[in-house]
Amino acid sequence: MPTAEQIKNARRLITTAELLSIRLVRSSADCLIPPRPPRAQGPQPRIFVRASAPQTSAKLLAADRLLAKAKFRLIARLGTSPDSQLALKLAGTFELQYTLPHDLNPGRGEVTAFCKTNVMLNSWPYWRELVQNTVSRMSLPPLILPLFRLAPPLSTGRGLGKPLEPNTLTKKLP
Repeated sequence: MPTAEQIKNARRLITTAELLSIRLVRSSADCLIPPRPPRAQGPQPRIFVRASAPQTSAKLLAADRLLAKAKFRLIARLGTSPDSQLALKLAGTFELQYTLPHDLNPGRGEVTAFCKTNVMLNSWPYWRELVQNTVSRMSLPPLILPLFRLAPPLSTGRGLGKPLEPNTLTKKLP
């Protein structure tokens, strides 16, 4: 989740940039566990999912164009230790193009802050969809990543729990 300072630093770009396009430019997926036999007996194994911190970068292509990249990576293991058997690996890189007002001239700090806020906000749903569909095509239960938030959810006083962190999930295998 971006900090309040990053949101403040990106404000000019957040309020003026328009997303022109988003495309998947690189992806990889590896299912490293054998399929479970039909009607297998015994407890269902659990996979423990870790998503590394996304990497974002951007550069100005022209005075009115910004090209950004968001790289994501997810690893699942059959146990919680680093030595546990790998279950699956997923990675994806998305390229996003934005238009900017001609006279904006953002500084490097603004562009970096924009990457941590809007670029993440715009690319995260595509990453979530890629993970969910790819894992389902591996004949595993769907894996739904949590929403990306620019700010923590407001408490409603109704006993809502802490939101799920995007870097750790647990799923039962079929």
